[in-house]
Amino acid sequence: MKRRLKYLIIPFLGLLIGCASGQLKTTEIENDEAIIIARAFIKNNGEYINTKWNFLWDERLWGKNAVWVEKDGYVFMKLPKGKHFISLLQYNEYRKNIPDNYLTVDLEPNTIYYIGDLTFNWNIDKNDVANTGIVGAVSDATKNENKIKVDLIDNYENMVKKFNEKYGNSKPVEKQLIRIE
Repeated sequence: MKRRLKYLIIPFLGLLIGCASGQLKTTEIENDEAIIIARAFIKNNGEYINTKWNFLWDERLWGKNAVWVEKDGYVFMKLPKGKHFISLLQYNEYRKNIPDNYLTVDLEPNTIYYIGDLTFNWNIDKNDVANTGIVGAVSDATKNENKIKVDLIDNYENMVKKFNEKYGNSKPVEKQLIRIE
């Protein structure tokens, strides 16, 4: 019995460990997708957090459109066409719900967008520790929290240059800065 259980658990753990970062692997786009490029940082009590954090688009529970931010703040990812909003920030055991439609982009298919350099001014405290278990995750996902201050900088030229160098891209990149509503 233990041997059978081992054969079930090991593939499951491999699936968990091997989950994608959400970062772009190729600039090939399906007919219903767009690519977004940005830089993103968390500023916690004046200090920048550069590692071990991610954010989710459109929902707070499943992470279907989640992206782990690279150490230097770069975000290169695909999203389906349509309107999207940043919904959740996660850093280690902490989480911060972002109100629906506070930070939004409208994406057309087969397009690459620069959405801005974002700094989330999130002063992390003990109340931001995520609850554990399924009930805790569902409870956290439904919390309505206040907006946090987000600084937006237009760094279009440098970001497009970095993106083109990293991915060998020659397609045009449109500038559509994220809307803060």
